[in-house]
Amino acid sequence: VVVVEVDVVLVLVVVGLIVVVLVVVVEVVVVVVVVLVVVVVELIVVDETLSSHDALMSLRHTGQRKRARLEHTAAAALILQNWLDTPSPSGHT
Repeated sequence: VVVVEVDVVLVLVVVGLIVVVLVVVVEVVVVVVVVLVVVVVELIVVDETLSSHDALMSLRHTGQRKRARLEHTAAAALILQNWLDTPSPSGHT
């Protein structure tokens, strides 16, 4: 029988909740940035197929649940990074 004090369990639960909140905040920020870039700057049509594939490849070291949860966030980050890295006449870089 393993005896764990309530204080330790409570700290672990709070830390877990903080991590979940931080992950959600990062996902929201990435989505907001991508939306602002597309709507405010210019309309850019992107084939998400390759970005989703690249995102899955970059997340292959993670567990299946985490990979499924982060696939769209990673794809959005890859699309944004690709846009930032590509010079264009609009002068975004």
